[in-house]
Amino acid sequence: MLTVCIVARIKAGQEPAFESGFAQLAEMIAAEPGCAGVTWGATETPREYAIVERYRDQAALEAHRASPHMKQLGPGIIALFDGAPEIARFIEQRSF
Repeated sequence: MLTVCIVARIKAGQEPAFESGFAQLAEMIAAEPGCAGVTWGATETPREYAIVERYRDQAALEAHRASPHMKQLGPGIIALFDGAPEIARFIEQRSF
């Protein structure tokens, strides 16, 4: 399983736009054939959100990136970021 963790700071006052926009996008991501789950939410830091996406393999992640919904909605979500997000990708060794 390939897991992607994203931590992004959102521009001041744009938290509601991010939450509504990403909630819509997360439903579409979760419905992708190779997606094993999406979870997200606000962190303890003001204006900061964490997103965790799990994919069956690298091909599923590449299909996600090329999906019509990412091309359509992704740029609008990214425009709400206040700077570059922190991104970590890893292969899960064990899941409980």
